[in-house]
Amino acid sequence: MHESIGAFGGDPDRITLGGQSAGAISAGVLLAAPQARGLVRRAVLQSGAPEVSDRDKVRRMVRRMATRLKVPATAEAFAAVDRELLLRTQAEAGRLSSPVLGGPAFGVVVDGDLVPRDPLKALVDGDAAPGVDLLMGWTRDEYRLWLVPGGLVERVDRLGAVALAGAMARCHAGHEVPRGYRALHPDAGAAEIVGQMVTDHLLRVPLHRIADARPGTSYLYEFAWPSGLPGLGACHALELGFVFATGDAPESKKLAGEGAPQELCEAMHTAWVRFVTTGDPGWPAWDATHPVRIFDADADADADAAAAAAADAARTADGPRDANVAHRPRDSDVAHGPRDTQVAHGARDADVAHGPRDAEVALWAAATTPPPPRDHVPRAPGAELAAAMRRLRRSVGALRR
Repeated sequence: MHESIGAFGGDPDRITLGGQSAGAISAGVLLAAPQARGLVRRAVLQSGAPEVSDRDKVRRMVRRMATRLKVPATAEAFAAVDRELLLRTQAEAGRLSSPVLGGPAFGVVVDGDLVPRDPLKALVDGDAAPGVDLLMGWTRDEYRLWLVPGGLVERVDRLGAVALAGAMARCHAGHEVPRGYRALHPDAGAAEIVGQMVTDHLLRVPLHRIADARPGTSYLYEFAWPSGLPGLGACHALELGFVFATGDAPESKKLAGEGAPQELCEAMHTAWVRFVTTGDPGWPAWDATHPVRIFDADADADADAAAAAAADAARTADGPRDANVAHRPRDSDVAHGPRDTQVAHGARDADVAHGPRDAEVALWAAATTPPPPRDHVPRAPGAELAAAMRRLRRSVGALRR
């Protein structure tokens, strides 16, 4: 791409690499690859952080697919399989897997070539992707995409302590972590605690680590607008229709429902275009105050009203042109490190928070026993837990069928 982009009007010095979910994981891994050094100027990681999987675990998944297809477990053999059959078999092999509940899955592995080391560690250490601007973030309720369909929220809530034990095993966490979440969210059910724990382990904690290692060139956001469909909240992938300004497309309505706010769509799409073209999405870069842009319809609508009122005042006091000039992004759109305090720099206190996820992220840093590597796969703590997790994964598999 770097060699060819000029042929169709692109700038090889301003290439932006981006992805969402597994695409964000892949983008982060490629960003950290030595072969990509100097080829990318900016990157967007939506709801995904670079990670590597246990090589033996992925090898078992590949062999499972090969067995189903009755072919050798080689790249050449897979390449010769009919594409539709390959996709169906891949979906069936991963049917019992879920980002929240775990299970067999494909993943990136350290191969000593394209991925010579853990990409997250490479980006945090700062010796990979120097000078690359980063736009990174998550949705408020990522986990709901996997737990709400089929009533899995209710099932996890009924499991209670067993589900929390499963989350501890999934996240390699001690008892102090779920206790901390319970203290922060005393009214939350087991499903919400489990969902937010896994989301923080897989997304928010590693993205905070990357931003901490790259202040001044990292920009973080949280998408908080709840779907119009019952129970989904601000679930995984909901933001895509807003980022690409395709809220009216049938694919977007499957998650958002009808009546997605146009002003929020315009705000997100404009921010992403601005980042790709200039490197600045329109809110402060990451620093010690942890600024996080909160995308929610109420905040954006109030900020638009405040901006319009300010424009009217400027036209009255200083002439027509002053109202068309902005000297800084809208303060009401920025949350400085969500959740600890509610201090506003602009329109309304409720639109700006200090520390939106700092309290939860701090629970992982304060853990008394360092967790094992993220690709370590522990054995389930007890037959009851193992059986419960199998039942939940089968429920996910039945839904996918």
